[in-house]
Amino acid sequence: MAKWQSRRIDEAVLLDWINDDVREKWGIKGAVRVLAISRTGWDVGPKGDLKNKRPSDVATANTREVPGIDPPVSNAFGISQALTWLAGQRNELQEDLEWRSQVPQLMQMLMNRQSTPPPLFAK
Repeated sequence: MAKWQSRRIDEAVLLDWINDDVREKWGIKGAVRVLAISRTGWDVGPKGDLKNKRPSDVATANTREVPGIDPPVSNAFGISQALTWLAGQRNELQEDLEWRSQVPQLMQMLMNRQSTPPPLFAK
């Protein structure tokens, strides 16, 4: 836990991960919610048309303050807490278990992105 609390997550890396990896696993609504929880500590509902939008570009409305989140989250532990809380909000038990089982994989994807150095020269 201490290791993840000290592991800083770059905002640009977080956005790329949410727009790509989280969206692929949990859909645009799930990705929008993870981003909002991480930034504000509030769960949200997406507003407006979601078609052809990245999760980071979707307007939202606050629905519920998430307990235990200290926003804005900037470390791996906080991000894992946002994922775990959201996974636990699924209405059906099977979906809840499926989403919870995907949290370690999503976190590994985030860590891989964070540790990949940027290219020296843009192509």
